[in-house]
Amino acid sequence: MKPGDAIDVWVVEAQLGSGGMGSVYRCHNRSATRILAAVKILDRGLRSNQDAMRRFVREADILGQVDHPNIVKIRNVRYEHDPPYLEMEFVAGRSLESLLDRGALRYETARSILIQIADALGYLHERGVRHRDLKPANVLVQDDGQVKLVDFGLAVEIDRSRITQEGMAFGTVSYAPPEWVTPDKLDPVHWDFYALGVVAWEAFTGNVAFPVSGQGSARQQALQVMMAKQGHEPMDVGPDFPEPLRDLVRALTMSDPALRLTDARVILERARALPPHMRPGGANVTLAPTDFDGGATPEGAPRAQSTLESEPSAEVVEPPPAPPPREAIQQPSSGTPARGLAIAAFGGAGVAVVAGLIGLVVVVGGVAAWFWSTAPRDRTVLVTATGDEGLPVDLAADRGTWEGERDGARVLTHVGPGPLALRWVVGEGCTVAACDAGSCPPWCASGSMEHRVPPGAEALDVVVRVQPPPPVQVALAVTGLAASTPVTAHLGSSELQRDGDRWTFDGVRPGTHPLVLSAGSCEETAAGCWPEGSCPPGCLTGTVDVVVAVDGSASPATLELSIPTPEPAPAAPAPAPVTAPKPRPRSGWATVGMLEGFLADNAAWRPGTPRASAGGSAYLRGWSADGHPPAGTSGTAPATGVTGELARKVCQSAGMDLADTSDLADATDLELRRDGAVVKLVERPEGSEPTLIPLSNTAVTGARFRCRR
Repeated sequence: MKPGDAIDVWVVEAQLGSGGMGSVYRCHNRSATRILAAVKILDRGLRSNQDAMRRFVREADILGQVDHPNIVKIRNVRYEHDPPYLEMEFVAGRSLESLLDRGALRYETARSILIQIADALGYLHERGVRHRDLKPANVLVQDDGQVKLVDFGLAVEIDRSRITQEGMAFGTVSYAPPEWVTPDKLDPVHWDFYALGVVAWEAFTGNVAFPVSGQGSARQQALQVMMAKQGHEPMDVGPDFPEPLRDLVRALTMSDPALRLTDARVILERARALPPHMRPGGANVTLAPTDFDGGATPEGAPRAQSTLESEPSAEVVEPPPAPPPREAIQQPSSGTPARGLAIAAFGGAGVAVVAGLIGLVVVVGGVAAWFWSTAPRDRTVLVTATGDEGLPVDLAADRGTWEGERDGARVLTHVGPGPLALRWVVGEGCTVAACDAGSCPPWCASGSMEHRVPPGAEALDVVVRVQPPPPVQVALAVTGLAASTPVTAHLGSSELQRDGDRWTFDGVRPGTHPLVLSAGSCEETAAGCWPEGSCPPGCLTGTVDVVVAVDGSASPATLELSIPTPEPAPAAPAPAPVTAPKPRPRSGWATVGMLEGFLADNAAWRPGTPRASAGGSAYLRGWSADGHPPAGTSGTAPATGVTGELARKVCQSAGMDLADTSDLADATDLELRRDGAVVKLVERPEGSEPTLIPLSNTAVTGARFRCRR
């Protein structure tokens, strides 16, 4: 997996190691980047393998039962997740294997590691647990010197102590005992303590006990190693070291299991009884790299021997034209070139540089001894920033040259061994150079870390854990708004919390964010009228940028708001006088009053007009030319002297129709009736049948008519 990939709630930062069953990654929690874990996932090809899954589950079961300061702790396990994983405590340190790649450890350091491993194995064995894969790669050394034993994928409990032939395909043969080739005779207790002896020998000497040849298949190489172990002599760290240490390592690495020391209590007691410091004096010198407990010897130097005896004087001579044969210089079995050499003072010495090599010449009694080492090589460092939550990150280093990117990592070249100081700045527009110059934007977060670059040639992966500034609460002081004024506002994605003239916004990331507000009553057409434009009366709406610093302070910190006052509404017009509605006439005989009202509005029907002349002499007899009835005539009296057409108009002006003959009350009266769509004037004298008279403008004296609603 690559940095940034997700394993459930964990985000990968870097790979810590891999083995036959899976890989372990340093991860941080996606919701809290400061929470770290070592997450072990089962290899994809083994997830359908029931035996592999059982071993994976058993590792979690075993770690869940132990509690020891020198054994890594498990915190969670998810078998049903894809991929299945174990969540363990993250151990900030280096593997013993990486420390030994640089050479032998200081005696005090190696002694401390031996004691802690022996204590952890004794604790496990008391509880019926065997590790079965103890090796330098599975021993983590923290910066304070504390050891953590990891990788229990091959561990077994006492009730599962039988080791099958399939199980033998796992583990590291270089640290397995000689009887490894005969599974029926292999005791996991013997395996653990034999491996402890081999690891101790390598820690004190800096050499590889049983190197793999690299020739042939993996099975062939394993068999080569195991054949070399058959009947070998007990391993001896050499006369440079205290005799109790030599005896302990020999007792642990006997090739005959029956002679091997396997009593955990005795092993721990003998380890603790070792002298705390090397005895000074003697011809042999143990060289060690600078490590976590403060050693100051040259980095990566191997153990070397010198048989020179002290003389009172010496002289410096020119070095020989070529370095001595490679086999004349003792080096680690891994083939790592020597990087330095320290010897006792013999009265005189000189330093010479020949063909890129650093040489030290010592002459005693006319005899010259020449020691050399290759100059430390620069290496490439691949720096990956994690935890930045998508924000831009700028990196700076106190050494090396930045040369682009590779697989998401930034490439720093020409970095020699030693401390490497890395600095980071995170945020939009944030750079290390700007911050150093005092012009760092207020929302930038910065930090640094130091990483020790060990000698080597291959690219080195380094993960920088960036810590972006956390969300803050932003407070603004607001003036000019009445408490009753309705307001909606957002700062970025945070919603306004209003407390009088104090506005607050929670969970705002430092940076520049738009403050979007609307106060009063605003139409859509008023959008964006504040702060640059002119807002309509009673409305204030728009956007302004607010700069939020890492401490939560804001710029501007105060907002002066003013809503335009609405213009006064015009006075309402005085109400029109209410005229009482005229009473609506009811069905019945048309009256003189109805006729007079009609003539008042329709002068063309009054006497003296062409219409009146067509009506004959009986038309509106006695009515005045301006449309008034004869004097003394009551307005409620039936209207007479009209033509059939005028009768219809009078009824219509009152919102009614002419009545038909069925409405007649007096058989002797002349009346109007409907015959289909044509109105006829009917004369019906008393005692006779009615006579139909065609409707015309001819007026009949005394004729009355009825209107019907």
